[in-house]
This record gives sequence, C-alpha cells and structure tokens, in this order.
Amino acid sequence: MCKWRNRAQWSCSKKGGGLVLKVYYNRASLSVEDYTGKYNGQEHTITITAPGIDGDVIQYQIGDGQWTDLNDNFTNLPKYKDCGTTVIKVRVVNNGNVGPAVEAKISITQRTITLTSAKDEKIL
Repeated sequence: MCKWRNRAQWSCSKKGGGLVLKVYYNRASLSVEDYTGKYNGQEHTITITAPGIDGDVIQYQIGDGQWTDLNDNFTNLPKYKDCGTTVIKVRVVNNGNVGPAVEAKISITQRTITLTSAKDEKIL
C-alpha cells in the first residue's frame, strides 16, 4: 500500500514479525538556476526553488568547502559582483537523509566601456 503526503511516497511492508515503513522523497522539485551576466556593479547569486517539505534543511557548498545551512528565505546565500565564474552546489538534508547535490554557476563577464569626450574649443 502506498500513500502520497507532502511530496513523499510511503511504502509499507511486513518483515518478520514487524512492519517496515520507507519514505521516498521526491526531490525533483529542488531546482537551482544559474546567473550569467555582464559586470554592472551589483551583487548576484543563483536562484533556488525548494519543495519545502517539513524538516528540510537546504545547504550549499562552494568548491570543496564546508556545507552551510541556508536560512528560510536564502538571504545568506553568497553573492558575487566581480568578474569570474563560481560553482555553488545545493542539497537537501532531512532527518539525516542527504539528497543529491545539484550545481549552479554564477558567471560575470567584463563589460565593454566606451568613453566619449565632448569636443570644445576656447580662445584664451
């Protein structure tokens, strides 16, 4: 018998004299979106859409660094404004169960700047 609740599939079976309950979370709804743009002096980051299952903790990692918990509205996600590319990994942890990491990139490229000066003549 299976039931769907809070985006999780519950599987029940008998084993020996007991009952085994397995929960399979549908993590397909966790998504991340890259940011790509030209330098504009503003800070930028990736966009995360998370399922919000009760008990979920969203974490991020940069490079081989430590996994860090995100707050509820993701305002502690690192932001970048200088040129370069950074890869951020995101995963969900719920009650000790660690979901697969997904990656997103922040790519900021140089902006071409054209300087034009006005022409003016003065007689002194």
